Amino acid sequence: MKQVIVVRRDLKMRKGKLAGQVAHASLKVFSDRIRKYYNAGEYGWHVDVNVTDEMKKWLEGKFTKIVLGCETESDIFDLEEKAKNSNVPYAVVKDAGDTVFNEPTITCIAIGPDSLERIDGLTKGFKLL
Repeated sequence: MKQVIVVRRDLKMRKGKLAGQVAHASLKVFSDRIRKYYNAGEYGWHVDVNVTDEMKKWLEGKFTKIVLGCETESDIFDLEEKAKNSNVPYAVVKDAGDTVFNEPTITCIAIGPDSLERIDGLTKGFKLL
């Protein structure tokens, strides 16, 4: 099991900004799957996280993450479409634009966690960052 985060090279982010965006992407795959609901019972609010079996295995293992680079925002959207069509967990990060960028900006996408074969099938051709 692994997760791959693909980051836009064209933005030329500083190391700290890039690290923050990668962290957002890795966590966002899980936070996008959170369902919060109110139950009037003893405990009030309840939270469910809809994770795949592959995501569970990843959480129980080494948390393997690989960071790759792409050239454009279009590459991010192409990966998003491929992940969606392959039923692989993914999350696209849009920076709010409050610090480095002067407008909301798509910075990266997390693909997985999922099996090595499925992830590699989606991300082949991208180079290590």
